[in-house]
Amino acid sequence: MSVDFWNPVTCFAICAVIFFVGEVLSDMTKGWVSSMLFSCLIFLALFWTGILPADVTTKPGLVAATGNFGVGLLLVNMGTIIDLDNLLQEWRTVLIACAGLVGIGIIAFTVGPVLFGREYSLIASAPISGGTIATVMMQSAANAAGRPELAGFAVLVS
Repeated sequence: MSVDFWNPVTCFAICAVIFFVGEVLSDMTKGWVSSMLFSCLIFLALFWTGILPADVTTKPGLVAATGNFGVGLLLVNMGTIIDLDNLLQEWRTVLIACAGLVGIGIIAFTVGPVLFGREYSLIASAPISGGTIATVMMQSAANAAGRPELAGFAVLVS
């Protein structure tokens, strides 16, 4: 009986290990370098060397599960950890963050398209202003639109 090494469970385990290594490396740099950047570089190196198959992330269903199920869980979790009293005490911080988001929006619709093109400017604005969840949402939208290069760009920007 022949067993395929690259089954969904093995692919999931490999992806989990790569993300764990990215987190450890990011902790070693005290957060100066994003864990997503480390993870992307590890994936890139392993894809280029032929160690990982091209479908290592799609085989275990990570893309569908994250896009359909994981983002909702992350949003609910983030909402439950916000302390409303702390938020009201830090009203200046909230105001500055909102002003920053408005600034990112203005740049994404005015200067960004001139420098980088409309699609790249808009796909980059969400990860810059929203972090990992926004990156996953932009990836899903870009893949649904048939633009995998934009999905990859969203990850690189985050």
